[in-house]
Amino acid sequence: MILTNRLPDFLEADLNNAIRTTDGFQKFFKTVFFNLQFLKYVTCITYSISKSSDIKTTDSDKFLINSFQIPSEGTWLQLLNTILSSSNNVYLEDVKKILRSKIRSQTIKKFLNTYYSIFNTSGIGQECITSIEFFEKVINIKNRLVSHNLVTPELAEKVVNDLIPTTYDIINHLDNLLLISL
Repeated sequence: MILTNRLPDFLEADLNNAIRTTDGFQKFFKTVFFNLQFLKYVTCITYSISKSSDIKTTDSDKFLINSFQIPSEGTWLQLLNTILSSSNNVYLEDVKKILRSKIRSQTIKKFLNTYYSIFNTSGIGQECITSIEFFEKVINIKNRLVSHNLVTPELAEKVVNDLIPTTYDIINHLDNLLLISL
């Protein structure tokens, strides 16, 4: 069961817009955009949880001040990792477990095989991924393919056919995190 009803309205609308798009090229771009927005949302939830206690989170606050003038998606991911690694906050323990636990499915294996074959890197046959690793791969797709205008309609179709089911796996895995934010 896909739990998109736990997403905020703007993310649910972006995801539905991507899914309903019939053109594979546009569907690819909209799905990548959704995942990057979802990363930002997850980072905001995590930051909010980290600030919900009396424990100081100076590393993440310093990172925000020094690196968020014009943040890239990589900067958002770096903030998320900074929050998770710099805090002894008990409120974040469940969040850390959710974001760092391995997710295994056939759709993830298929996505990873496509990802590694596109970039000619080792990893084909890998069967599991963490949510953070998934976001890293989406950022890499955006940086290496979209930003350099290397996406052909055929490549977009190939990637999006594996990216959408994997996106649903990630959303379902992060369901408990989304519940925390409600």
